[in-house]
Amino acid sequence: MKVMTLGQRIGAVGGLVLLTVTVSLLYFISKGFSKDIAFTATEQYGNRYQRPLEELLERIPTHQLLARRYLTGQKELQEQMAAAGGRVDAAMQALRTVDSQLGEALQFTPEGLAKRKREHCNWNTLQREWESLKAGQAGQTVEDSDKSHAHLVADVRTMIAHAGDTSNLILDSDLDSYYLMDATLVALPQTQDRLASIEMLGCDAIRHGKIGDSQRIQLAIAAALLKEADLDRTMGDIQTSFNEDQNFYGTSPSLQRNLPPAGQEYSKATEALLDLIRKTVEASDAPVAEAQFAAAASGARKASFRLWQTGVQELDVLLQKRIDALARTRLWALALTALARSEERRVGKECRSRW
Repeated sequence: MKVMTLGQRIGAVGGLVLLTVTVSLLYFISKGFSKDIAFTATEQYGNRYQRPLEELLERIPTHQLLARRYLTGQKELQEQMAAAGGRVDAAMQALRTVDSQLGEALQFTPEGLAKRKREHCNWNTLQREWESLKAGQAGQTVEDSDKSHAHLVADVRTMIAHAGDTSNLILDSDLDSYYLMDATLVALPQTQDRLASIEMLGCDAIRHGKIGDSQRIQLAIAAALLKEADLDRTMGDIQTSFNEDQNFYGTSPSLQRNLPPAGQEYSKATEALLDLIRKTVEASDAPVAEAQFAAAASGARKASFRLWQTGVQELDVLLQKRIDALARTRLWALALTALARSEERRVGKECRSRW
């Protein structure tokens, strides 16, 4: 600096200030976009973690239904029950794999679970309780079996909620993906649990030929909740996501193509079950066969899982579109900022040379 002229000193200081400002701008621009990208990528982690949990939500009640029949004397179902148990085992192993990959990131740790009073809801405990249920199955009463299965399902649903909380899914910012998240993370798991309960309740009521008043009331309440809290909410979510799709990062062709048919199938199957429940509640005796009621309930439940699979797949598509768009915008913002600062530096240098 001592050998520089005054103009050269001013130019050097100006260049240093400009470089500092440029680097700072580039850093904060990159950091802001990177934070949004990381936020969305963590949402994808939540979907990945929920997949085996949804498998358990489907397979544990299936095992429970077979166990109920087996424990009431249908010993010929032993092989089917064992096969259903094997499918639960496979889902448990899938959960173990994803937990080893994402459990720490999603706070499925002793500290992360304790912070939310969910210490009990982790893969190890779930596996241990399932093995205990299987080991004691033959000697259980129907009531004990139902209680053990219901406890497992409650833990699975809590783990779904935890994955939603810690993966940012519950905080999703765009309307199309937010409403699809609400369907897959909240509404459909609730529906699936209720449908399994309705199948057991309805079949028990019909099996005895004459339905008691308390059973009618239980079925009527379950039907009202299925219609208002489950079906209407889920279909509202699906329709809003479909409508809002064009307003965020461009229309998703696969969502527009795949989501409506899956929603319609779920709606049709659930309405058919609701119709059977109404007939069952209003009749003086059992108006439908147990097998017919079971088939309708099972059909609605299977349709809800197919809708979930479609919904979470399309949610992943929306999240990836957002990540790609943010990455492109970050690149353009960095390039334009660097170009603008370079031009500003060139002009400043030219002005100083004239001065």
